[in-house]
Amino acid sequence: MIICFLVNDLNIKAGWGRMAFDLINAAKERGVDARVILREEGLLKRPFFNFFKIRKIISNCDIIHAFDVWPFGFLASVYAVGLGKKIIISAIGTYSIAPLYNFFLKILSTWSYRRADEITAISDYTAKEIKQIIPDLNIDVLSNGVDFEKWSKKTDIFSEIFELKPYILGVGGVKQRKGYHNSISAFAEITLRFPELKYIIVGQTNDKNYFNKLKDIINECNLKDKVIFLSGVSDEKLTALYKNAELFILTPEEHNHQFEGFGLVYLEAAANGLPSIGSRKSGAETAIKEGISGVLVNQGNVHETASMIEKILSDMNFKNKLSIGAIDWARQNTWQKAVSRYLQIYEEIFKKNKKIIVTTSWDDGDVLDLKLAALLDKYGVKGTFYITLNRQNRLTDDEIIAISSKHEIGAHTMSHLLLTEIPAEEAEKQITESKNYLEKITGKQIKMFAYPAGDYNISVVNMVKSHGFSGARTTEDWSWNLPENSFEMPTSLHVYPHFFRPDAGSTRAWLKPLFHNLPKIIRYRLRPTSILSWQNLALAMFDRAYAEGAVFHIWGHSWEIEKYKMWKDLESVLKYISYRKGVEFKTNGEII
Repeated sequence: MIICFLVNDLNIKAGWGRMAFDLINAAKERGVDARVILREEGLLKRPFFNFFKIRKIISNCDIIHAFDVWPFGFLASVYAVGLGKKIIISAIGTYSIAPLYNFFLKILSTWSYRRADEITAISDYTAKEIKQIIPDLNIDVLSNGVDFEKWSKKTDIFSEIFELKPYILGVGGVKQRKGYHNSISAFAEITLRFPELKYIIVGQTNDKNYFNKLKDIINECNLKDKVIFLSGVSDEKLTALYKNAELFILTPEEHNHQFEGFGLVYLEAAANGLPSIGSRKSGAETAIKEGISGVLVNQGNVHETASMIEKILSDMNFKNKLSIGAIDWARQNTWQKAVSRYLQIYEEIFKKNKKIIVTTSWDDGDVLDLKLAALLDKYGVKGTFYITLNRQNRLTDDEIIAISSKHEIGAHTMSHLLLTEIPAEEAEKQITESKNYLEKITGKQIKMFAYPAGDYNISVVNMVKSHGFSGARTTEDWSWNLPENSFEMPTSLHVYPHFFRPDAGSTRAWLKPLFHNLPKIIRYRLRPTSILSWQNLALAMFDRAYAEGAVFHIWGHSWEIEKYKMWKDLESVLKYISYRKGVEFKTNGEII
Protein backbone atom coordinates (compact mmCIF):
# COMPACT_ATOMS: atom_id res chain seq x y z
CA MET A 1 0.00 0.00 0.00
CA ILE A 2 1.43 3.36 -1.05
CA ILE A 3 0.10 6.48 0.69
CA CYS A 4 1.00 10.04 -0.23
CA PHE A 5 0.81 12.50 2.67
CA LEU A 6 0.29 16.21 1.92
CA VAL A 7 1.19 18.28 4.98
CA ASN A 8 2.67 21.62 5.91
CA ASP A 9 5.67 20.24 7.82
CA LEU A 10 6.79 17.55 10.26
CA ASN A 11 7.66 19.91 13.09
CA ILE A 12 6.99 17.93 16.28
CA LYS A 13 6.68 21.16 18.25
CA ALA A 14 3.52 22.08 16.33
CA GLY A 15 0.14 20.33 16.61
CA TRP A 16 -0.41 19.04 13.10
CA GLY A 17 3.34 18.61 12.52
CA ARG A 18 3.57 16.24 15.47
CA MET A 19 0.45 14.38 14.42
CA ALA A 20 1.70 13.97 10.84
CA PHE A 21 5.19 12.96 11.99
CA ASP A 22 3.89 10.32 14.39
CA LEU A 23 1.26 8.96 11.99
CA ILE A 24 3.67 8.67 9.07
CA ASN A 25 6.29 6.89 11.16
CA ALA A 26 3.70 4.53 12.64
CA ALA A 27 2.36 3.76 9.15
CA LYS A 28 5.88 2.96 7.95
CA GLU A 29 6.38 0.61 10.88
CA ARG A 30 3.22 -1.25 9.81
CA GLY A 31 4.56 -1.73 6.27
CA VAL A 32 3.00 1.27 4.50
CA ASP A 33 5.11 2.83 1.75
CA ALA A 34 4.74 6.50 2.74
CA ARG A 35 5.49 9.32 0.27
CA VAL A 36 5.56 12.71 1.99
CA ILE A 37 5.11 16.02 0.17
CA LEU A 38 5.70 19.09 2.33
CA ARG A 39 4.99 22.79 1.89
CA GLU A 40 7.84 24.01 4.09
CA GLU A 41 11.06 23.36 2.16
CA GLY A 42 9.21 20.96 -0.15
CA LEU A 43 7.44 20.69 -3.51
CA LEU A 44 4.25 22.19 -2.04
CA LYS A 45 6.04 25.46 -1.45
CA ARG A 46 5.33 26.08 -5.15
CA PRO A 47 2.29 23.84 -5.63
CA PHE A 48 1.40 24.81 -9.19
CA PHE A 49 4.92 25.30 -10.50
CA ASN A 50 5.64 21.73 -9.34
CA PHE A 51 2.24 20.46 -10.51
CA PHE A 52 3.50 17.74 -12.83
CA LYS A 53 6.22 16.54 -10.43
CA ILE A 54 3.68 16.17 -7.64
CA ARG A 55 1.10 14.59 -9.92
CA LYS A 56 3.67 12.00 -11.02
CA ILE A 57 4.31 11.05 -7.38
CA ILE A 58 0.59 10.84 -6.69
CA SER A 59 -0.07 8.73 -9.80
CA ASN A 60 1.96 5.91 -8.24
CA CYS A 61 0.14 6.05 -4.89
CA ASP A 62 -3.00 4.24 -3.80
CA ILE A 63 -4.28 6.85 -1.31
CA ILE A 64 -3.70 10.57 -0.76
CA HIS A 65 -3.97 11.76 2.85
CA ALA A 66 -4.24 15.54 3.21
CA PHE A 67 -4.02 17.37 6.53
CA ASP A 68 -6.74 20.03 6.61
CA VAL A 69 -8.84 21.00 3.63
CA TRP A 70 -6.96 24.22 2.93
CA PRO A 71 -4.76 24.13 1.07
CA PHE A 72 -3.82 20.45 1.16
CA GLY A 73 -7.25 18.86 0.70
CA PHE A 74 -7.90 21.19 -2.21
CA LEU A 75 -4.49 20.49 -3.76
CA ALA A 76 -4.98 16.74 -3.34
CA SER A 77 -8.30 17.01 -5.22
CA VAL A 78 -6.70 19.04 -8.02
CA TYR A 79 -3.67 16.79 -8.41
CA ALA A 80 -5.89 13.68 -8.43
CA VAL A 81 -8.26 14.82 -11.19
CA GLY A 82 -8.47 12.03 -13.71
CA LEU A 83 -6.26 9.66 -11.70
CA GLY A 84 -9.09 8.12 -9.73
CA LYS A 85 -7.10 8.19 -6.50
CA LYS A 86 -8.78 7.82 -3.12
CA ILE A 87 -8.51 10.94 -0.95
CA ILE A 88 -8.64 11.28 2.83
CA ILE A 89 -8.94 14.74 4.36
CA SER A 90 -8.20 15.03 8.07
CA ALA A 91 -9.74 18.15 9.62
CA ILE A 92 -7.19 19.18 12.23
CA GLY A 93 -8.07 22.73 13.15
CA THR A 94 -8.38 26.28 11.85
CA TYR A 95 -7.68 25.50 8.20
CA SER A 96 -10.46 22.93 8.10
CA ILE A 97 -13.10 25.56 8.96
CA ALA A 98 -11.87 29.12 8.41
CA PRO A 99 -11.88 28.76 4.57
CA LEU A 100 -15.61 27.98 4.73
CA TYR A 101 -16.21 31.58 5.82
CA ASN A 102 -14.50 33.05 2.76
CA PHE A 103 -16.72 33.23 -0.34
CA PHE A 104 -14.12 32.03 -2.84
CA LEU A 105 -12.34 29.55 -0.58
CA LYS A 106 -15.68 28.12 0.53
CA ILE A 107 -16.44 27.07 -3.05
CA LEU A 108 -13.06 25.35 -3.44
CA SER A 109 -13.10 23.79 0.03
CA THR A 110 -16.65 22.48 -0.32
CA TRP A 111 -15.72 20.94 -3.67
CA SER A 112 -12.69 19.31 -2.02
CA TYR A 113 -14.65 17.95 0.93
CA ARG A 114 -17.27 16.46 -1.40
CA ARG A 115 -14.61 14.81 -3.57
CA ALA A 116 -12.94 13.16 -0.58
CA ASP A 117 -13.56 9.45 -0.05
CA GLU A 118 -13.08 9.80 3.70
CA ILE A 119 -13.19 12.81 6.01
CA THR A 120 -11.91 12.55 9.55
CA ALA A 121 -12.05 15.22 12.23
CA ILE A 122 -9.77 15.43 15.22
CA SER A 123 -12.60 16.37 17.59
CA ASP A 124 -16.37 16.46 17.88
CA TYR A 125 -16.26 20.26 17.86
CA THR A 126 -14.30 20.34 14.58
CA ALA A 127 -16.75 17.95 12.92
CA LYS A 128 -19.74 19.94 14.21
CA GLU A 129 -18.36 23.24 12.90
CA ILE A 130 -17.80 21.81 9.42
CA LYS A 131 -21.27 20.28 9.33
CA GLN A 132 -22.81 23.64 10.22
CA ILE A 133 -21.68 24.80 6.77
CA ILE A 134 -21.94 21.48 4.88
CA PRO A 135 -24.60 19.50 6.78
CA ASP A 136 -24.66 16.40 4.59
CA LEU A 137 -20.97 15.50 4.93
CA ASN A 138 -20.13 12.18 6.54
CA ILE A 139 -17.32 12.85 9.03
CA ASP A 140 -15.66 10.30 11.31
CA VAL A 141 -14.21 11.69 14.53
CA LEU A 142 -10.74 10.21 15.07
CA SER A 143 -9.28 12.04 18.02
CA ASN A 144 -5.58 12.28 18.60
CA GLY A 145 -3.81 10.05 21.09
CA VAL A 146 -0.92 10.35 23.52
CA ASP A 147 2.25 8.26 23.70
CA PHE A 148 1.43 7.16 27.23
CA GLU A 149 4.71 5.38 27.92
CA LYS A 150 6.74 8.38 26.84
CA TRP A 151 4.82 11.04 28.74
CA SER A 152 4.13 9.05 31.91
CA LYS A 153 7.62 7.73 32.53
CA LYS A 154 9.62 8.90 35.53
CA THR A 155 12.08 11.66 34.91
CA ASP A 156 14.70 13.44 36.97
CA ILE A 157 13.58 16.76 38.38
CA PHE A 158 15.51 19.69 37.00
CA SER A 159 16.80 22.05 39.68
CA GLU A 160 15.30 25.07 37.91
CA ILE A 161 11.90 23.38 37.91
CA PHE A 162 12.14 22.70 41.63
CA GLU A 163 12.79 26.40 42.15
CA LEU A 164 9.63 27.29 40.23
CA LYS A 165 7.26 25.32 42.46
CA PRO A 166 4.41 25.73 43.18
CA TYR A 167 3.05 26.55 39.71
CA ILE A 168 0.22 25.92 37.29
CA LEU A 169 1.17 25.05 33.72
CA GLY A 170 0.07 25.97 30.20
CA VAL A 171 1.61 24.58 27.01
CA GLY A 172 1.10 25.85 23.46
CA GLY A 173 2.21 28.54 21.06
CA VAL A 174 1.59 32.05 22.36
CA LYS A 175 -1.21 33.16 20.05
CA GLN A 176 -4.64 34.64 20.64
CA ARG A 177 -6.70 31.50 19.99
CA LYS A 178 -4.90 29.82 22.90
CA GLY A 179 -6.70 32.24 25.22
CA TYR A 180 -3.74 33.14 27.45
CA HIS A 181 -5.16 36.62 28.03
CA ASN A 182 -8.12 34.97 29.78
CA SER A 183 -6.12 32.44 31.79
CA ILE A 184 -3.61 35.10 32.94
CA SER A 185 -6.48 37.34 34.05
CA ALA A 186 -8.05 34.40 35.90
CA PHE A 187 -4.71 33.62 37.51
CA ALA A 188 -4.54 37.24 38.72
CA GLU A 189 -7.84 36.75 40.57
CA ILE A 190 -6.53 33.89 42.74
CA THR A 191 -3.01 35.16 43.51
CA LEU A 192 -4.08 36.76 46.82
CA ARG A 193 -5.23 33.38 48.12
CA PHE A 194 -2.19 31.55 46.66
CA PRO A 195 0.62 34.16 46.90
CA GLU A 196 3.44 31.66 46.21
CA LEU A 197 1.83 30.26 43.06
CA LYS A 198 3.34 30.92 39.62
CA TYR A 199 1.98 30.43 36.11
CA ILE A 200 4.42 28.79 33.67
CA ILE A 201 3.62 29.07 29.95
CA VAL A 202 5.64 26.87 27.57
CA GLY A 203 5.46 27.92 23.91
CA GLN A 204 6.96 29.93 21.10
CA THR A 205 6.33 33.70 21.23
CA ASN A 206 6.38 34.35 17.48
CA ASP A 207 3.26 36.56 17.55
CA LYS A 208 4.92 39.65 19.00
CA ASN A 209 1.78 41.79 19.00
CA TYR A 210 -0.11 39.27 21.06
CA PHE A 211 2.91 38.63 23.31
CA ASN A 212 3.14 42.36 24.02
CA LYS A 213 -0.59 42.38 24.82
CA LEU A 214 0.01 39.64 27.39
CA LYS A 215 2.91 41.55 28.91
CA ASP A 216 0.63 44.58 29.31
CA ILE A 217 -1.91 42.43 31.17
CA ILE A 218 0.85 41.01 33.35
CA ASN A 219 2.10 44.49 34.25
CA GLU A 220 -1.41 45.79 34.94
CA CYS A 221 -2.08 42.88 37.30
CA ASN A 222 1.35 43.09 39.02
CA LEU A 223 2.27 39.57 37.89
CA LYS A 224 5.71 40.34 36.49
CA ASP A 225 7.53 37.70 38.57
CA LYS A 226 4.63 35.25 38.66
CA VAL A 227 3.96 34.59 34.96
CA ILE A 228 6.99 33.00 33.30
CA PHE A 229 7.35 32.16 29.61
CA LEU A 230 9.58 29.29 28.51
CA SER A 231 10.44 28.20 24.96
CA GLY A 232 12.68 25.62 23.34
CA VAL A 233 11.87 23.12 26.10
CA SER A 234 12.85 19.48 25.48
CA ASP A 235 10.27 16.71 25.85
CA GLU A 236 12.16 15.38 28.88
CA LYS A 237 12.04 18.76 30.59
CA LEU A 238 8.40 19.22 29.59
CA THR A 239 7.56 15.89 31.20
CA ALA A 240 9.20 17.10 34.41
CA LEU A 241 7.18 20.33 34.20
CA TYR A 242 3.96 18.33 33.87
CA LYS A 243 4.83 16.08 36.80
CA ASN A 244 5.58 18.93 39.18
CA ALA A 245 2.69 21.24 38.28
CA GLU A 246 -0.42 21.71 40.39
CA LEU A 247 -2.76 21.68 37.41
CA PHE A 248 -2.79 22.23 33.65
CA ILE A 249 -4.68 25.14 32.10
CA LEU A 250 -5.28 26.08 28.49
CA THR A 251 -8.50 27.97 27.83
CA PRO A 252 -8.64 28.54 24.06
CA GLU A 253 -11.14 30.79 22.37
CA GLU A 254 -12.30 31.16 18.80
CA HIS A 255 -10.81 34.19 17.08
CA ASN A 256 -11.74 34.94 13.45
CA HIS A 257 -12.66 31.25 13.02
CA GLN A 258 -9.28 30.21 14.38
CA PHE A 259 -9.71 27.70 17.17
CA GLU A 260 -8.12 24.81 19.06
CA GLY A 261 -8.90 21.70 17.03
CA PHE A 262 -8.02 19.20 19.72
CA GLY A 263 -5.25 19.92 22.21
CA LEU A 264 -2.85 16.98 22.55
CA VAL A 265 -1.30 18.79 25.52
CA TYR A 266 -4.39 17.93 27.60
CA LEU A 267 -3.61 14.22 27.13
CA GLU A 268 0.09 14.75 27.81
CA ALA A 269 -0.88 16.41 31.08
CA ALA A 270 -3.33 13.60 31.83
CA ALA A 271 -0.62 10.96 31.31
CA ASN A 272 1.20 12.65 34.20
CA GLY A 273 -1.90 12.65 36.41
CA LEU A 274 -2.36 16.39 35.99
CA PRO A 275 -5.97 17.73 36.08
CA SER A 276 -6.80 20.05 33.17
CA ILE A 277 -8.92 23.14 32.68
CA GLY A 278 -10.06 23.78 29.10
CA SER A 279 -12.74 25.72 27.20
CA ARG A 280 -16.08 24.62 25.89
CA LYS A 281 -16.79 25.04 22.17
CA SER A 282 -13.30 23.87 21.26
CA GLY A 283 -11.40 20.64 20.75
CA ALA A 284 -10.89 20.52 24.51
CA GLU A 285 -14.42 19.06 24.73
CA THR A 286 -12.97 15.87 23.21
CA ALA A 287 -9.49 15.97 24.75
CA ILE A 288 -10.82 16.42 28.33
CA LYS A 289 -13.37 14.09 29.86
CA GLU A 290 -15.29 16.59 31.94
CA GLY A 291 -15.44 15.75 35.61
CA ILE A 292 -13.06 12.82 35.12
CA SER A 293 -9.75 14.15 33.73
CA GLY A 294 -10.49 17.84 34.16
CA VAL A 295 -13.09 20.56 33.87
CA LEU A 296 -14.42 22.83 31.13
CA VAL A 297 -15.26 26.52 31.40
CA ASN A 298 -17.06 28.89 29.05
CA GLN A 299 -14.83 30.77 26.63
CA GLY A 300 -13.75 34.17 27.89
CA ASN A 301 -15.30 33.71 31.33
CA VAL A 302 -12.42 34.85 33.52
CA HIS A 303 -14.29 34.59 36.82
CA GLU A 304 -15.49 31.04 36.13
CA THR A 305 -11.95 30.04 35.17
CA ALA A 306 -10.53 31.55 38.36
CA SER A 307 -13.12 29.69 40.42
CA MET A 308 -12.13 26.37 38.83
CA ILE A 309 -8.42 27.01 39.46
CA GLU A 310 -9.26 27.79 43.08
CA LYS A 311 -11.50 24.73 43.48
CA ILE A 312 -8.85 22.29 42.20
CA LEU A 313 -6.07 23.85 44.31
CA SER A 314 -8.12 24.00 47.51
CA ASP A 315 -10.14 20.76 47.33
CA MET A 316 -7.60 17.94 47.58
CA ASN A 317 -10.25 15.21 47.25
CA PHE A 318 -11.48 16.77 44.01
CA LYS A 319 -7.93 17.23 42.76
CA ASN A 320 -6.98 13.62 43.56
CA LYS A 321 -10.11 12.34 41.88
CA LEU A 322 -9.25 14.26 38.70
CA SER A 323 -5.63 13.11 38.89
CA ILE A 324 -6.60 9.43 39.00
CA GLY A 325 -9.22 9.93 36.30
CA ALA A 326 -6.70 11.76 34.12
CA ILE A 327 -4.29 8.83 34.09
CA ASP A 328 -7.08 6.41 33.21
CA TRP A 329 -8.32 8.76 30.47
CA ALA A 330 -4.83 8.97 28.97
CA ARG A 331 -4.56 5.16 28.99
CA GLN A 332 -7.82 5.00 27.04
CA ASN A 333 -6.60 7.51 24.44
CA THR A 334 -3.17 6.31 23.43
CA TRP A 335 -1.52 7.18 20.15
CA GLN A 336 -1.30 3.47 19.34
CA LYS A 337 -5.10 3.22 19.38
CA ALA A 338 -5.45 6.34 17.25
CA VAL A 339 -2.95 4.99 14.70
CA SER A 340 -4.80 1.67 14.54
CA ARG A 341 -7.98 3.50 13.58
CA TYR A 342 -6.21 5.39 10.78
CA LEU A 343 -4.56 2.21 9.51
CA GLN A 344 -7.94 0.50 9.52
CA ILE A 345 -9.31 3.26 7.29
CA TYR A 346 -6.31 2.94 4.95
CA GLU A 347 -6.83 -0.81 4.74
CA GLU A 348 -10.56 -0.54 4.08
CA ILE A 349 -10.02 1.98 1.30
CA PHE A 350 -7.11 -0.01 -0.15
CA LYS A 351 -9.16 -3.22 -0.22
CA LYS A 352 -11.86 -1.41 -2.16
CA ASN A 353 -9.18 -0.43 -4.68
CA LYS A 354 -7.53 -3.80 -4.72
CA LYS A 355 -9.60 -5.91 -7.10
CA ILE A 356 -9.20 -4.79 -10.70
CA ILE A 357 -10.16 -7.07 -13.56
CA VAL A 358 -8.79 -6.56 -17.06
CA THR A 359 -10.34 -8.39 -19.99
CA THR A 360 -9.96 -7.93 -23.73
CA SER A 361 -11.99 -9.07 -26.74
CA TRP A 362 -11.26 -9.05 -30.46
CA ASP A 363 -13.74 -9.43 -33.29
CA ASP A 364 -13.90 -11.01 -36.74
CA GLY A 365 -11.07 -13.61 -36.61
CA ASP A 366 -8.70 -11.82 -38.97
CA VAL A 367 -5.34 -13.48 -39.65
CA LEU A 368 -3.71 -10.56 -37.80
CA ASP A 369 -5.21 -12.02 -34.62
CA LEU A 370 -2.08 -14.19 -34.47
CA LYS A 371 0.03 -11.05 -34.03
CA LEU A 372 -2.47 -9.71 -31.52
CA ALA A 373 -2.49 -12.95 -29.49
CA ALA A 374 1.32 -12.89 -29.35
CA LEU A 375 1.22 -9.32 -28.04
CA LEU A 376 -1.26 -10.29 -25.33
CA ASP A 377 0.94 -13.27 -24.39
CA LYS A 378 3.96 -10.99 -24.05
CA TYR A 379 2.28 -9.10 -21.22
CA GLY A 380 0.24 -11.91 -19.69
CA VAL A 381 -3.10 -10.48 -20.81
CA LYS A 382 -6.04 -12.74 -21.66
CA GLY A 383 -8.30 -12.26 -24.65
CA THR A 384 -11.53 -13.58 -26.10
CA PHE A 385 -11.38 -13.87 -29.89
CA TYR A 386 -14.79 -13.77 -31.59
CA ILE A 387 -14.53 -15.57 -34.93
CA THR A 388 -16.55 -14.86 -38.08
CA LEU A 389 -16.03 -17.88 -40.31
CA ASN A 390 -17.08 -16.73 -43.80
CA ARG A 391 -14.77 -13.74 -44.36
CA GLN A 392 -11.62 -13.01 -46.30
CA ASN A 393 -8.28 -13.16 -44.51
CA ARG A 394 -9.74 -15.15 -41.63
CA LEU A 395 -7.69 -17.40 -39.44
CA THR A 396 -7.28 -20.99 -40.57
CA ASP A 397 -8.69 -23.73 -38.40
CA ASP A 398 -5.20 -24.62 -37.14
CA GLU A 399 -4.55 -20.96 -36.26
CA ILE A 400 -7.84 -20.80 -34.32
CA ILE A 401 -6.80 -23.94 -32.43
CA ALA A 402 -3.40 -22.37 -31.65
CA ILE A 403 -4.97 -19.22 -30.23
CA SER A 404 -7.46 -21.29 -28.21
CA SER A 405 -4.58 -22.89 -26.28
CA LYS A 406 -4.05 -19.67 -24.31
CA HIS A 407 -7.14 -17.58 -24.99
CA GLU A 408 -10.88 -17.98 -25.29
CA ILE A 409 -12.66 -18.47 -28.58
CA GLY A 410 -16.15 -17.01 -29.04
CA ALA A 411 -18.69 -17.10 -31.87
CA HIS A 412 -19.43 -14.08 -34.06
CA THR A 413 -21.83 -15.69 -36.63
CA MET A 414 -20.88 -17.29 -39.92
CA SER A 415 -21.05 -14.19 -42.13
CA HIS A 416 -21.19 -11.10 -39.84
CA LEU A 417 -24.78 -10.28 -40.81
CA LEU A 418 -26.83 -7.89 -38.69
CA LEU A 419 -29.10 -10.27 -36.80
CA THR A 420 -32.00 -7.84 -36.39
CA GLU A 421 -32.18 -7.24 -40.15
CA ILE A 422 -32.39 -10.81 -41.41
CA PRO A 423 -35.17 -13.41 -41.04
CA ALA A 424 -35.26 -15.23 -37.72
CA GLU A 425 -34.51 -18.59 -39.40
CA GLU A 426 -31.36 -17.15 -40.99
CA ALA A 427 -30.31 -15.55 -37.69
CA GLU A 428 -30.74 -18.90 -35.91
CA LYS A 429 -28.58 -20.54 -38.57
CA GLN A 430 -25.83 -17.89 -38.29
CA ILE A 431 -25.67 -18.38 -34.51
CA THR A 432 -25.87 -22.17 -34.29
CA GLU A 433 -23.58 -23.05 -37.21
CA SER A 434 -20.78 -20.77 -35.96
CA LYS A 435 -20.97 -22.29 -32.47
CA ASN A 436 -21.03 -25.87 -33.74
CA TYR A 437 -18.13 -25.33 -36.15
CA LEU A 438 -15.87 -23.71 -33.55
CA GLU A 439 -16.64 -26.39 -30.95
CA LYS A 440 -15.82 -29.08 -33.48
CA ILE A 441 -12.38 -27.72 -34.42
CA THR A 442 -11.29 -26.62 -30.94
CA GLY A 443 -12.80 -29.49 -28.98
CA LYS A 444 -13.97 -26.94 -26.40
CA GLN A 445 -17.33 -25.53 -25.37
CA ILE A 446 -17.98 -22.14 -26.94
CA LYS A 447 -19.53 -20.10 -24.11
CA MET A 448 -19.40 -16.55 -25.49
CA PHE A 449 -21.02 -14.79 -28.43
CA ALA A 450 -20.50 -11.27 -29.83
CA TYR A 451 -23.32 -9.52 -31.69
CA PRO A 452 -22.08 -8.38 -35.13
CA ALA A 453 -21.73 -4.57 -35.08
CA GLY A 454 -23.33 -4.65 -31.64
CA ASP A 455 -26.73 -5.12 -33.25
CA TYR A 456 -29.28 -7.02 -31.17
CA ASN A 457 -32.75 -6.98 -29.62
CA ILE A 458 -34.61 -9.15 -27.13
CA SER A 459 -35.41 -11.75 -29.80
CA VAL A 460 -31.74 -12.10 -30.73
CA VAL A 461 -30.78 -12.33 -27.04
CA ASN A 462 -33.28 -15.18 -26.57
CA MET A 463 -31.89 -16.98 -29.62
CA VAL A 464 -28.35 -16.79 -28.26
CA LYS A 465 -29.51 -18.03 -24.84
CA SER A 466 -31.45 -20.94 -26.36
CA HIS A 467 -28.39 -22.30 -28.14
CA GLY A 468 -26.32 -22.87 -25.04
CA PHE A 469 -24.21 -19.73 -24.80
CA SER A 470 -23.38 -18.42 -21.31
CA GLY A 471 -23.11 -14.79 -22.33
CA ALA A 472 -22.80 -12.30 -25.16
CA ARG A 473 -20.77 -9.14 -25.63
CA THR A 474 -22.13 -5.88 -26.99
CA THR A 475 -20.27 -2.83 -28.32
CA GLU A 476 -21.56 -0.55 -25.57
CA ASP A 477 -18.52 1.26 -24.18
CA TRP A 478 -17.49 3.49 -21.26
CA SER A 479 -18.39 0.87 -18.67
CA TRP A 480 -16.28 -0.25 -15.72
CA ASN A 481 -18.81 -2.69 -14.30
CA LEU A 482 -19.31 -6.41 -14.33
CA PRO A 483 -22.28 -7.21 -16.60
CA GLU A 484 -25.64 -7.16 -14.81
CA ASN A 485 -27.02 -9.23 -17.67
CA SER A 486 -24.48 -11.72 -19.02
CA PHE A 487 -26.05 -11.45 -22.48
CA GLU A 488 -25.49 -7.68 -22.60
CA MET A 489 -21.84 -7.47 -21.61
CA PRO A 490 -20.56 -3.89 -22.02
CA THR A 491 -17.01 -2.82 -22.76
CA SER A 492 -14.81 0.05 -21.62
CA LEU A 493 -12.93 1.25 -24.70
CA HIS A 494 -12.66 0.47 -28.39
CA VAL A 495 -9.16 0.45 -29.90
CA TYR A 496 -9.83 3.12 -32.47
CA PRO A 497 -8.25 6.42 -33.56
CA HIS A 498 -8.91 9.24 -31.13
CA PHE A 499 -9.65 12.02 -31.15
CA PHE A 500 -9.97 12.38 -34.96
CA ARG A 501 -10.92 9.68 -37.48
CA PRO A 502 -8.34 9.92 -40.25
CA ASP A 503 -10.25 8.08 -43.00
CA ALA A 504 -13.50 10.01 -42.63
CA GLY A 505 -15.37 11.16 -45.69
CA SER A 506 -16.92 14.17 -44.00
CA THR A 507 -16.15 16.68 -41.27
CA ARG A 508 -18.91 15.18 -39.12
CA ALA A 509 -17.46 11.69 -39.39
CA TRP A 510 -13.95 13.06 -38.84
CA LEU A 511 -15.02 14.57 -35.53
CA LYS A 512 -17.23 11.65 -34.44
CA PRO A 513 -14.73 10.13 -31.92
CA LEU A 514 -14.27 13.55 -30.32
CA PHE A 515 -18.01 14.12 -29.96
CA HIS A 516 -18.47 10.61 -28.59
CA ASN A 517 -15.72 10.70 -25.97
CA LEU A 518 -15.34 14.30 -24.83
CA PRO A 519 -18.62 14.51 -22.84
CA LYS A 520 -17.68 11.29 -21.05
CA ILE A 521 -14.17 12.47 -20.29
CA ILE A 522 -15.78 15.47 -18.59
CA ARG A 523 -18.49 13.42 -16.88
CA TYR A 524 -16.05 10.95 -15.36
CA ARG A 525 -13.48 13.64 -14.53
CA LEU A 526 -10.65 12.01 -16.43
CA ARG A 527 -7.45 13.97 -16.77
CA PRO A 528 -7.59 16.64 -19.49
CA THR A 529 -4.81 15.03 -21.55
CA SER A 530 -7.22 12.13 -22.22
CA ILE A 531 -8.59 14.11 -25.15
CA LEU A 532 -5.23 14.15 -26.95
CA SER A 533 -4.84 10.51 -27.97
CA TRP A 534 -6.30 7.02 -27.66
CA GLN A 535 -3.32 5.96 -25.55
CA ASN A 536 -3.88 8.79 -23.06
CA LEU A 537 -7.58 7.97 -22.88
CA ALA A 538 -6.92 4.26 -22.33
CA LEU A 539 -4.45 4.92 -19.52
CA ALA A 540 -6.82 7.39 -17.82
CA MET A 541 -9.71 4.93 -18.04
CA PHE A 542 -7.57 2.12 -16.65
CA ASP A 543 -6.36 4.31 -13.78
CA ARG A 544 -9.96 5.03 -12.87
CA ALA A 545 -10.77 1.31 -12.91
CA TYR A 546 -7.66 0.60 -10.82
CA ALA A 547 -8.59 3.20 -8.23
CA GLU A 548 -12.23 2.10 -8.02
CA GLY A 549 -11.60 -1.64 -8.08
CA ALA A 550 -13.53 -2.16 -11.31
CA VAL A 551 -13.45 -3.89 -14.71
CA PHE A 552 -11.45 -2.52 -17.64
CA HIS A 553 -12.47 -4.07 -20.96
CA ILE A 554 -10.62 -3.22 -24.18
CA TRP A 555 -12.07 -4.48 -27.45
CA GLY A 556 -11.41 -4.00 -31.13
CA HIS A 557 -10.24 -5.60 -34.39
CA SER A 558 -6.71 -6.58 -35.31
CA TRP A 559 -7.24 -5.43 -38.87
CA GLU A 560 -8.31 -2.01 -37.57
CA ILE A 561 -5.20 -1.77 -35.37
CA GLU A 562 -3.12 -2.47 -38.47
CA LYS A 563 -5.06 -0.03 -40.63
CA TYR A 564 -4.63 2.86 -38.19
CA LYS A 565 -1.09 1.92 -37.12
CA MET A 566 -2.04 1.51 -33.45
CA TRP A 567 0.14 -1.46 -32.48
CA LYS A 568 2.60 0.66 -30.49
CA ASP A 569 -0.23 2.49 -28.72
CA LEU A 570 -1.84 -0.79 -27.71
CA GLU A 571 1.45 -2.30 -26.58
CA SER A 572 2.22 0.74 -24.46
CA VAL A 573 -1.14 0.41 -22.68
CA LEU A 574 -0.77 -3.35 -22.16
CA LYS A 575 2.72 -2.88 -20.76
CA TYR A 576 1.50 -0.21 -18.32
CA ILE A 577 -1.34 -2.43 -17.14
CA SER A 578 0.89 -5.49 -16.73
CA TYR A 579 3.18 -3.64 -14.29
CA ARG A 580 0.38 -2.70 -11.89
CA LYS A 581 0.02 -4.88 -8.80
CA GLY A 582 -3.24 -6.65 -8.01
CA VAL A 583 -4.59 -6.83 -11.58
CA GLU A 584 -6.52 -9.99 -12.48
CA PHE A 585 -6.48 -10.88 -16.19
CA LYS A 586 -9.56 -12.79 -17.35
CA THR A 587 -11.36 -13.76 -20.52
CA ASN A 588 -14.89 -12.53 -21.19
CA GLY A 589 -16.29 -15.92 -20.22
CA GLU A 590 -14.48 -15.83 -16.87
CA ILE A 591 -16.12 -12.62 -15.68
CA ILE A 592 -19.77 -13.49 -16.24
